[in-house]
Amino acid sequence: MDYEGGDGGDGVKSLLNALVKRYGPSSLTSIRRDENGYIDDSSIQLPEVRKAKEALRQIALLFSLLRDYQPVDSITQILAADDDAKIDAICMLDPGTGYLPPSYGVPNVSLSEPPTLGAKLFPGSLAKGEARMVETGRILKLDLIDGGSGYVETPEVQISAPPGDGTNKKVQATAKAVLGKGKNKGVIEKIEIVNPGLGYNAIDEVTVTITPPDKGWTAASAKAILEYQVAGIDIVHEGRGYAAEKPINVDIDPPPGVDASGDIARRAFAVAYPKGKTTSYASFISNNVVKASSSSVDTSAWIAGPTSSQLLSLMPSGFGLQFDEKLEKYILTTPSSSNTWEDIITGSLEGRNFKPINPIFGFRGRSPIELEKSLDLSSVLRFIASGALCSSVAHLVLTPIDVVKTKVQTKPETYNQGIIGTFKKVWVEEGPATLFD
Repeated sequence: MDYEGGDGGDGVKSLLNALVKRYGPSSLTSIRRDENGYIDDSSIQLPEVRKAKEALRQIALLFSLLRDYQPVDSITQILAADDDAKIDAICMLDPGTGYLPPSYGVPNVSLSEPPTLGAKLFPGSLAKGEARMVETGRILKLDLIDGGSGYVETPEVQISAPPGDGTNKKVQATAKAVLGKGKNKGVIEKIEIVNPGLGYNAIDEVTVTITPPDKGWTAASAKAILEYQVAGIDIVHEGRGYAAEKPINVDIDPPPGVDASGDIARRAFAVAYPKGKTTSYASFISNNVVKASSSSVDTSAWIAGPTSSQLLSLMPSGFGLQFDEKLEKYILTTPSSSNTWEDIITGSLEGRNFKPINPIFGFRGRSPIELEKSLDLSSVLRFIASGALCSSVAHLVLTPIDVVKTKVQTKPETYNQGIIGTFKKVWVEEGPATLFD
């Protein structure tokens, strides 16, 4: 295996890349894809493909145990190659405020490129989404259509009340006009929202009435603009080549200016969740689809088959990888997201107690391989013979040393020639048998 070591994170990444190069992509050229570009299930069952995908999954699990210098990007690439996941759902975390109606343009939505171990083997495709807008029920602003002329005093601005029978909370919006000065004297320069109201919708027209000036002058007019927020993101293209274990941040264009309350408008924020069509971690146990984490897989009965699957079965049932956004790294987890690293290491999970993880040998140290075998007479005799042989050799080597030590300690005036000298003196004067008394 080609491996160039290094200090800290560089060394870890070099080792991971060497393992991936040795056990992964070279065997995945046999993968076939369907007409939509997703991995064909039948090709996953090919021995060389299954072996390579299992190896990739194990490499990801191995390096996820690192607390320091965890190669998060590389682990994500491995999981993406294994999962070939597509975007299944996009969850709005904050709908934002201060967005204009769709007629002014829908904010752009961008998802990150899928990670890849190699463009030829895992080309991937970028997922795409489109914002779905909904009104907040508030008036965002009043667009001045005509400032009018001849106003001597500030006119009154009247906004129609929100529709409804009063069963839901309704608040009528209010606004005030601002007259110009100098050459714009007598003209309304702008209309400011005093109270954005509540309960307005895009179906019922909102009318704005401005007190007209004296006869002979032009009356001002304005149009109410409703405030919108992002209700959700519709998936236009699911993409492929994502890791099912790691949610993806969705970038949404910010709203312009301020919101209906006059505060700085708040940008909408969403997270996309990929879903794997299948993974080597689950494909030949059940037909369950892995979503958001591989932790839903039960490996308790998974002990037959390739060596790699047997290694994975050493881990407790239901363990998998999940990306912790606070720690910004992958952790081993169970279906219960409340389990922390401390829970796993101390062996306390979901109210059940396990043996703590061995600090050197990890899960293998906690759950060693045990083989049950009945002992026949020949096996018992071999055990007895091997024990007797080991004991005889130990006594043959250690007893003379212990005798010499005892003589030096009890008669230092006689045996003062050191260990080797005392050994020779006893051998010559008392005979070899004395060394075994």
